Amino acid sequence: MLRSDMTIQEVSALLGFSEASTFSRAFKRWTGHSPSMNLHSQANSAARTVSGNKGTTH
Repeated sequence: MLRSDMTIQEVSALLGFSEASTFSRAFKRWTGHSPSMNLHSQANSAARTVSGNKGTTH
């Protein structure tokens, strides 16, 4: 999940799941972790990337 502005319910509906819980279970089966854990991990990764680029010049 790359867009943190979307809810699990929105993503599941866009992917054709009738219930967010069904999507969450499928996502966990596919990836080994929950969608919310994935979202949290991506947010932390993005924050580290941004903070890691401070002070660099191009």
